[in-house]
Amino acid sequence: MRVNWQPLREALVPLPFFALLQPLIPERHSPISTSSGRGNQGVYLAGLSETRPG
Repeated sequence: MRVNWQPLREALVPLPFFALLQPLIPERHSPISTSSGRGNQGVYLAGLSETRPG
């Protein structure tokens, strides 16, 4: 799969979108905490699935 990188004008902060993201976040090995919506500092590399979990 090819990836087209684009610079962002502002940093992307996931917390304001947590209600939308929460159902998509895996329970384990997630870059975002499933309980708080904050970044998970314990995960340095996290895979992203192309399909919705569950």
